[in-house]
Amino acid sequence: INKLGKELELYTLLDYVGKGFPIIMPNGSKIIKIIRNYVEWVEEQNGYKNVRTPSISNSEIYKIADRYNEEKRRYFIVENSNNLFNDNANGVQNDIVLKPDVQPFHCSIYKMTQHSYKELPVKYCETSTVFRNERDIKGIMRTRQITLSDASIFCEFKNIKNEIKSSIMLQKEITQKLGIELNYV
Repeated sequence: INKLGKELELYTLLDYVGKGFPIIMPNGSKIIKIIRNYVEWVEEQNGYKNVRTPSISNSEIYKIADRYNEEKRRYFIVENSNNLFNDNANGVQNDIVLKPDVQPFHCSIYKMTQHSYKELPVKYCETSTVFRNERDIKGIMRTRQITLSDASIFCEFKNIKNEIKSSIMLQKEITQKLGIELNYV
């Protein structure tokens, strides 16, 4: 895939940019735009609401989600040792984190309003670039920056199994339409 990507001028990897940080070229960008538009359209047709969340945020959102200490080694963190980012009203020093995933943001959006069980499921989706401090970098297949389509589904406990099945079927539909072969368990 790395050879083909270079030959078709889809992306490039430059040592001075950093290992695991691909630069998407115009040909690759066109393909990504087409796929992104298609995926977001299919998600909306299946009841998902598209949202956009920040690429960087205060570390507090990951502390609330109780993920900060256990996942911290995989995050890209700008430490706030001199309290340069003192935008927190309570004066607590917080670091800035490049977004490693979207779920804490989706939970925050969901939590903003009270929901009746009659509204469920509530489904948020997002095509987002996330950043993870991966150790085992492999060309374009394993990078430190990746754009992916991700979703969060809020439903009643009794409907979890059906929502998982529905999500997997949606993934199969999209990957088959794009000609991608995946082995599902």
